[in-house]
Amino acid sequence: PADLNFDGIIDVFDLCLAREGAENGFDSATVTNVADVDKNGEFDENDLILIQDFLLGKINVFTENEV
Repeated sequence: PADLNFDGIIDVFDLCLAREGAENGFDSATVTNVADVDKNGEFDENDLILIQDFLLGKINVFTENEV
């Protein structure tokens, strides 16, 4: 999850793509397989926060329905 540019690492470039997707939308496969890191069935603000927290080192793993 969260590797939106499929380069094998989660970094600031993935966060930028997530923010762009929040504005412009993702295709359903991207949302289901990559962007929906909390696995609640949709890409929302919580997913952005979780990706950001991961990059800041606040969390080191994505858990389902984490707030």
